Amino acid sequence: MTEGAFQTGKPTLLALVAERRTFGKFVDPRVVVSLIDPAGDKDLAERQVATVFFSDIKGFSGLGELLIATALVKLLNMNDLRAAS
Repeated sequence: MTEGAFQTGKPTLLALVAERRTFGKFVDPRVVVSLIDPAGDKDLAERQVATVFFSDIKGFSGLGELLIATALVKLLNMNDLRAAS
């Protein structure tokens, strides 16, 4: 398997050209360019500070099996608000 533009590491020019040709058969060339270089040579990476909270909630696994995802998220958000106040 050859090194491609979507693999980790810097792609070779040959790999980029080959992938543009391959994708160009199926989609608009502008889409191919945005897939290969979505930032248009601009660095979109941004560093931010984040706070992470881990907690062990008794009975959470059982709740997760009973509730739909949106209801579980609402329950967790209510729990976080109570813990924060």
